[in-house]
Amino acid sequence: MKTRTGLGLLLLIAVLAVCGCQKAMKDVREDLLGTIKQYNELVRLKDFDKAKQFVAESARGEFDARAPMARAATISEYRIIKREFVTTSDQEIVQVEIDYAIPPSTEKKTLINEQKWSFLYIRDEGGKRWRLVTPLPEFK
Repeated sequence: MKTRTGLGLLLLIAVLAVCGCQKAMKDVREDLLGTIKQYNELVRLKDFDKAKQFVAESARGEFDARAPMARAATISEYRIIKREFVTTSDQEIVQVEIDYAIPPSTEKKTLINEQKWSFLYIRDEGGKRWRLVTPLPEFK
């Protein structure tokens, strides 16, 4: 009888732990949506110094290299069109549709920017944060 009760309690604890972990991961993924919106809004406003804070160290060199081309573009709108979580790598792949023009032309162009966001440990902040691991798109 005591063995059944012990096994029952152990099973209950395991189920609660799994549910807690799933809820925590869902909260982390929902937090990413706010991060994505903040980053894309900063890019739209051409505030690349602040936008770079969302970029992983490994992608900052390419981010800096593409920033001048992005500065030349006028982004009128962006839309998040698809999100896909990759469980094996703790990454979320986000497709963002961007409407822009390159002055002096007023011709509206649209591109699909596939952004890969990874949940990384940030030493300076002492915790894990979502960081973009892909560079700025090429505005042509």
